Amino acid sequence: MLTLSFMLNELNAALAGQVQELSPSLVTLVGRRVNATGTVWDSDGLVLTANHNLPRKAQPRVLLNGGQEVTARVLGRDRALDLALLKIELDLPVPTWVDEGEDVGHLVLALANPGQGVRATWGLVSSTSDAWRTHGGGEVDRYIDVDGALPRGFSGGPLVGSSGLLGLNTRGLVRGGTTLPTPTLRRVVQDLQAHGRVKRGWLGIGARPVDAGLLVDFVAPNGPAERAGLLVGDIVQKVGAVDTVRFEDLRAVLNGQVGEAVELSILRGGEPKSVSVTIEEKTSRRC
Repeated sequence: MLTLSFMLNELNAALAGQVQELSPSLVTLVGRRVNATGTVWDSDGLVLTANHNLPRKAQPRVLLNGGQEVTARVLGRDRALDLALLKIELDLPVPTWVDEGEDVGHLVLALANPGQGVRATWGLVSSTSDAWRTHGGGEVDRYIDVDGALPRGFSGGPLVGSSGLLGLNTRGLVRGGTTLPTPTLRRVVQDLQAHGRVKRGWLGIGARPVDAGLLVDFVAPNGPAERAGLLVGDIVQKVGAVDTVRFEDLRAVLNGQVGEAVELSILRGGEPKSVSVTIEEKTSRRC
């Protein structure tokens, strides 16, 4: 009994210490009705939050840990990943972001600061898996599932493991909430700083999987695919050297190649052909 009591005291002290250490790196986004959380990204005053936390047009007001209120500048948004990047002209404590997550069964903390002090909840990593894609076409490098639903107000706050921040939490992508892992954040922050958005590729087609590949069932008028001569009924088998077995395969290879020409290996009436298409930036949900 004494041993258990000692272990609990040690655990409580460690958890409380971690919350206290990270508190200065969490800011409050002041909303008209509900406040939200932002997390410091780097020493340049960059702050990450969930996109759905922000007002549509007005620049967000940010309440710092010491009570000071400042106006932040929105550098970029990515609705597909529910992520937004803010800039604050102040030096704020930078937490340690880590690229590799905890294993299944490890204890993690979720933190938030939607006003009235920092909040915390804890749980276990219940499962992890490979990369996945959101409904809006956003690529997430790793799926991290923590037991229990993410409480309201925790979107924009970090998921914390024993070695540092594993990613940013959001309730805006899947029911119950999920975490955008640090490698995803690093990649998207670069795009948001450079362009204010994430550029995703577009061919101008709709397609569905069949045994031989992806059957084209829609071609957008005056889109890249139509200009390249792609037709409804064509079956896309490869983009470059990448097999297109699933619709997600096609989306994945398009991203990061905006403005570049790619070779599509297709079947047309059972005959193999090659079509060169220049990828444009996506403006709709179609490929």
